[in-house]
Amino acid sequence: MTYKPMPGIDELFDRFCVDSTSPTGLRYAKATYRNQRVAGDPAGCLSGKYIGIRLNGTYYTAHRIIQKMKTGEDLGEMQVDHINLNHRDNHPFNLRWSSTRAQHQNTTARNKTGFKGVSHEPRCKTKPFRATIWIDGMHGCLGYYKTAEEAHQAYQSALRDFL
Repeated sequence: MTYKPMPGIDELFDRFCVDSTSPTGLRYAKATYRNQRVAGDPAGCLSGKYIGIRLNGTYYTAHRIIQKMKTGEDLGEMQVDHINLNHRDNHPFNLRWSSTRAQHQNTTARNKTGFKGVSHEPRCKTKPFRATIWIDGMHGCLGYYKTAEEAHQAYQSALRDFL
């Protein structure tokens, strides 16, 4: 997705207020044109996996608006990461500015071991758990281990060394 400059901070505070009890994380601060929206109504709607808001004819994601209202800055090409991986949880403490690299590291394991970066190799009898890491499109094998926990520790150590 291409970067679109955000509206000014004054305009955002004029139109919205951050409210963690709102299903979208934002509420309208005042009534909109021709009273289509009343002050206090939740702002935005679900569009794909993110909550979106149309403002001055341009589509913005709610989490990006909330992050700008929280920090007062728009970091351009930087992304806003949901720390708990729930794209609909726009609580200000769940959002952070993040590089694409760091955001890609903030994912969950989708394998049978339950650990990110760990796979089970049944043909290896003595050390059946393999630790691997992908960084910037480069793949690295970190070795084979007796338990999934040991392999996960190796993965975490390599990740800390890199980041």
